[in-house]
Amino acid sequence: MVNILETQDLSFSWSPTRDEWFQHLLLKLEGGHIYGLMGRNGAGKTTMIKLLCGCLRPHSGASLIQVGGHQLVAAERRPEALAEIVFVPESADLPPVTPPELAELVGPLYPRFSEDTFAAHLEALEIPRDVKIPRLSFGQRRKVHIAFALATNASLVFLDEPSNGLDIAAQIVLRKLLIAHIAADRSVVVSTHHVREFEHVVDEVLVLEHGRILAHESVAALQESGDFEDLESWYARLIGVSSSPNAMRTSHHERI
Repeated sequence: MVNILETQDLSFSWSPTRDEWFQHLLLKLEGGHIYGLMGRNGAGKTTMIKLLCGCLRPHSGASLIQVGGHQLVAAERRPEALAEIVFVPESADLPPVTPPELAELVGPLYPRFSEDTFAAHLEALEIPRDVKIPRLSFGQRRKVHIAFALATNASLVFLDEPSNGLDIAAQIVLRKLLIAHIAADRSVVVSTHHVREFEHVVDEVLVLEHGRILAHESVAALQESGDFEDLESWYARLIGVSSSPNAMRTSHHERI
């Protein structure tokens, strides 16, 4: 697989007076995968994504993006590096334009952006083309942002809680679009708490716990192990939380 991004001893803290949240983070992301990024609230998932994208500057080390056979430092924010990485946050304000106008305005920043792909994604997600984006519902705005991100054909797309605001039908379409997007030189990282929604899409899983990578596993390898049931149960065991309804009912009766 093609190496897309890797970190070198990346460390970060929100304040010089606080301990480093990330210490010497080592991570490599390759093409051809849908990575599932999991972790508790406050584990640092969004912060890590911003560090990988160059939206935040590490105190030491670097996030390196592969561009044309060279590694570029993400935090330097060079246009050729930014064209290879797209981040769709959980909430964002898009320009007050229609989706086709967005493609015309922002699409040229991404050399492999495809207007045809964008149009097809909008149709699949049932987004009106003639309505300005701020007038769309929250879920529709999310669809436009995700559709645009995938249409850039950038090497790496980060999606933070992409199913938030999407109805069930749109979630099904989203999963199909993610699978169709993957290529040898393209990957997607899905940061989510809704593990079951992406159970059959994710093929690599990253678990973040207190600013460190607790696990980086292939889903296929997990499935081959004898005690694997599903991603949610595996994750719950990993962090020491019971996911059994019986256990939760027992605990409730004990409190009564």
